[in-house]
Amino acid sequence: MFKNNLRKFMDENGCSEDYIAHRIGSSQPTVHRMIMGETLPNLEKAIRIARFFDKKFEEIWPDLPLYR
Repeated sequence: MFKNNLRKFMDENGCSEDYIAHRIGSSQPTVHRMIMGETLPNLEKAIRIARFFDKKFEEIWPDLPLYR
């Protein structure tokens, strides 16, 4: 499982899974799996998500070893 803050940022911005999926070029089930920590986005989608929320990667995925 990959801890993330996607749900938090989505709730703060009033975004649905469908809306985020459309904005990053993905599907709603894939976004749901990201939120649940079952999968990570590829680099392109991770960049789109971070830019959409105007956040750094580590704010969205704080526990990834990449940041340690």
